[in-house]
Amino acid sequence: MRTRERIIDSAAREFAWRGYDGTSLRHVAAGAGLKLGSLYFHFATKDELLAEVLRGAVELATARIDEAVAELGPTPSGSDVLSAAIGAHLHVLHESYDIGAAVVRVIDQPAADASGVLDQSRRYFDTWRHLVAVSRGNANPTDGDRLTAILLLGAMNATLGRRQPDTSNLESIIAAVRHHFALS
Repeated sequence: MRTRERIIDSAAREFAWRGYDGTSLRHVAAGAGLKLGSLYFHFATKDELLAEVLRGAVELATARIDEAVAELGPTPSGSDVLSAAIGAHLHVLHESYDIGAAVVRVIDQPAADASGVLDQSRRYFDTWRHLVAVSRGNANPTDGDRLTAILLLGAMNATLGRRQPDTSNLESIIAAVRHHFALS
């Protein structure tokens, strides 16, 4: 594994367990098997590192959603698209636990605003607003679609909990979320 990836993995673990304020670059460096000076070669600040963790999370989740939707074929229904996206999001969240937990834990903290994290978050949220709108047959998201996207993301992210999840029940979690949002 490359040094930069080890740093990002270590940072995700730290942010997940200690939050933004409790995470130190010294702990991140140690978790990556580096000295602090070596970490600074790759990331100058904790904010920059947090932004990179979130950017990677958004890219991974978005790519997985795109793959899941593409597997549906050329003309899927809007509800099938949203259902596939729910499955993809939950798989990424639970299979990449540290990254998912880090994002869920720090996204609403004031430090997230300063690090560019909110831009990443807004981009991902806009994807979900659009998915909800499409599932309802709307070309443009409404206020109701916005609220549904907030509730949906909140419900999915709440399935993560504070401990490493048991992914053996992931399919039942996905089915429950789909059922709750009337997609099954």
